[in-house]
Amino acid sequence: MRTPMQWSAERNAGFSTAASARLAAPVVNHGPFAFAQLNVAAQQADDRSLLSRCRRILRARANLAEVGEGQWQILESGHPAVFAIVHRAQSCTVMLCNLSDKPVSLDDTLDIVLQDYEPILADRKYAAPDRGNLALAGFGYRWFRWRPSEL
Repeated sequence: MRTPMQWSAERNAGFSTAASARLAAPVVNHGPFAFAQLNVAAQQADDRSLLSRCRRILRARANLAEVGEGQWQILESGHPAVFAIVHRAQSCTVMLCNLSDKPVSLDDTLDIVLQDYEPILADRKYAAPDRGNLALAGFGYRWFRWRPSEL
């Protein structure tokens, strides 16, 4: 049996106005997952929440037609824990993801020089790539976009 969705910090987690005894399953009242602390309304209000991060990723992805419609190619990142992919169509998007919990610094071994790319999305604030050197935090990600006159 599933617990009710925790919509807010209101009675019954904002799930129902019925008496608590009439709910099919009890709401989580105690501990780190109690509805008073962890609920959709609180996640929406927090720019650092998982829900807010997922929304930013989905919004960014929706604006990148080349990711769904263009050609893609896996790039050699120069680091075994870093997944790098480029999507090309009218624009060019490079996505980097560190699959390790350790921070990494990539040098100019990437097939594409990222200085001319506009940063789109990242898991945190990073310094701009400096002469091919690019930092990624543990489990970090960075997306870049380039709109060339010709590909």
